[in-house]
Amino acid sequence: MMERPVERVYQTRGSVLGKYVFIFAVLSLSSAAVFWAVTSYYQIQSSYQAAADTMSEIGIYAQGISSIVNKLPNAENGAAYQADLKRIRSLLRSMELKHASMLRGNPAMLAEEPFAVELIAIYRTAPLDAATQVQAYINNVHLLLKTPEAGLNPDNVYWAYLKSPVKRGFIEMVSQTIRNYNSVNESRTSDIIVIAVGLFMAIIVLALGGYLVYLRLRPGGSEVYIVRNAGNNVASVLREFRMIPEKTEKRIEMIGKKRIPVQ
Repeated sequence: MMERPVERVYQTRGSVLGKYVFIFAVLSLSSAAVFWAVTSYYQIQSSYQAAADTMSEIGIYAQGISSIVNKLPNAENGAAYQADLKRIRSLLRSMELKHASMLRGNPAMLAEEPFAVELIAIYRTAPLDAATQVQAYINNVHLLLKTPEAGLNPDNVYWAYLKSPVKRGFIEMVSQTIRNYNSVNESRTSDIIVIAVGLFMAIIVLALGGYLVYLRLRPGGSEVYIVRNAGNNVASVLREFRMIPEKTEKRIEMIGKKRIPVQ
């Protein structure tokens, strides 16, 4: 009698749970990598862009002050002269605030600036040394404001210093400092992108490797033998046997009788 066909089925305890744990781990690593990349990118952009914008504003204030300084010797009267000085003081206060924020390394006025040391270093780096040049400009403005109206003429050293920031290289210094901040910004951003891509590639490799290991080393379980549906039917089982023809049965019966000894 032939054995009925059976199908071997492996029931692995904990395999489903392990699969979900593996997927959760991969998703967690991916989320952490995305969070780190986005946060780092935002911090770098906000910090260095704020520094570049602040330097741009310092240059704008300097140009505004110089444009007013050029008109002081030609003031129509004392009232116009005092009005111009008031405008200079207003621009000077704004410039001093921006300068102070750069000296602290916190141009964005954040509660905590993670790149403060680097921002200060660029602001004070030779040969530009923007911090020293901006402070010198501010000092000359203060001295000019203390000069009596009668002493303000083309021979005044403070007036001569402030009348043309372009010729003295002040605006060029501001532009170069802005370029330095933008250059570091691009470099740091590129580093973040490279690191983020590396992390994602590593996660993908680990995920594929872990999945292959999971397929190769599945947790063991109990074996269950399940009879196919076709085998459960008695008729289908009987069809597995070959039917013996009627003539063959008679021949077998005759041969059997011949071999029976006569007593």
